[in-house]
Amino acid sequence: MAKSYTANINMSVYGAADDGEEYCHEIFLTKGSYDINLEADDTDVDLDLYIADNEGNILFEDESEDSDVSVEVEIYNEGVLRFYVKAFGDTKYTINISEQD
Repeated sequence: MAKSYTANINMSVYGAADDGEEYCHEIFLTKGSYDINLEADDTDVDLDLYIADNEGNILFEDESEDSDVSVEVEIYNEGVLRFYVKAFGDTKYTINISEQD
């Protein structure tokens, strides 16, 4: 079951991933611009990030072979976004969300 969070200005979500598994975090964001960073504790592990709105529309996807992902996202309608993290290896990870000025 997914957990829901509210992001005001700055927020960090922590998780642990097993090889080949996908994890979902539901986070409520208001309208605005956000810097989103996904960081793996183990830099040898590839993490993919997908961000979808409440209707399942993909707003961002990263399938690079990197352990870290950075993106700027513009939210036009407040609501719950789903952050999917897929791991290719075992690692803990952090999703940092910061509202831009």
